[in-house]
Amino acid sequence: MTHASLNVGCRGEGSVVAVRMDPSTTSTLKQPACSSLCETSYQQQRNGVIWRLCAGELVTDSQWTMPRVRVLDRSGHGLNFVDVDGRWFPGDVDEQLIRGVPDMEIRDDDVIICGWMRSGTHWTFEMTNMILNGSAQTVEMPKQDQMIERISLDQQRALLSPRVLNTHLRFHHLPLSARKKKTKIILLLRNPRDCAVSWFNFQKTIEYFDYDGSWEDWLQLFLEGKMDWGSWFDYVRDWERVVDENPDHPIFLLHYEEHKADPVEAVERLSRFLDCPVTSDLSRKIADECSFDKMKDNKRNFAWTSQSGVHVHYRKGKVGDWKNWFTVRQCEEFDKVYRQKMAGSRFERLWSS
Repeated sequence: MTHASLNVGCRGEGSVVAVRMDPSTTSTLKQPACSSLCETSYQQQRNGVIWRLCAGELVTDSQWTMPRVRVLDRSGHGLNFVDVDGRWFPGDVDEQLIRGVPDMEIRDDDVIICGWMRSGTHWTFEMTNMILNGSAQTVEMPKQDQMIERISLDQQRALLSPRVLNTHLRFHHLPLSARKKKTKIILLLRNPRDCAVSWFNFQKTIEYFDYDGSWEDWLQLFLEGKMDWGSWFDYVRDWERVVDENPDHPIFLLHYEEHKADPVEAVERLSRFLDCPVTSDLSRKIADECSFDKMKDNKRNFAWTSQSGVHVHYRKGKVGDWKNWFTVRQCEEFDKVYRQKMAGSRFERLWSS
């Protein structure tokens, strides 16, 4: 075992404490004299990585080299992330794959799906592939097999065209050739409250996040933007600027709520954007096969399963489930942040209360 130094930031009671591991050092951390959150004991093993934050010391497997961040909520419960130059990713993401993204070779017929987490990426991946294939047959692969952050350059080259790449990255973090070639982008948008509820449940289920805190405390992290892949608000505002500043780049906005309201129309609109017309009959068949219940069943063998056997990618797929989670006070807190962050946005009124 080796000992790694930590930088622990303490900002007072009720705040978030970020814990960063620097595997290149071997010095011992000095315990800061501040909030008791810094003294939280933590010991777990995940995928061969042993974490122990106790009295200011972290012990980790000597083979583990990726920089880690453990972000604590106001009650001291933590989320595990990988840190790549200040950007946070889920705990199982390979740092080297992230660093290789700019060099990824984009083909002329590639399509890239972009969206914040739980905005309908799996759904759109299936629908887009069916449109391009001219068939309503289930796509025999998980969307992660074509996820930019999770596949190596060699794996990317081995994929058959047309590739339906997908990512949670922002525009300026996409492969350089995607911006140069003006690759078609499908931008997914969803009510941030539903995104939050769905991502909370995902993180509670997946072991490598190792989060055992409450919805109330997690929501505070969400509002502060302390999430893997960053703030929902910053993500959407950044893409809004991209759309405005790059009118010649083909970007198709697909709203989750509109897709749910009229899935056949969503298929037809997307097919026109892709320059891949489909018949009315095929549009209906694709919409039917991409319904939540059918995808949950048909994609069962291609979805991640937690150690407890839960298929984490298909939870509810509903519009407005957030109303079952948010208290009146939480709605008020969320609305306040929403108004601040989305002031002047074209989406300001779309998801305002």
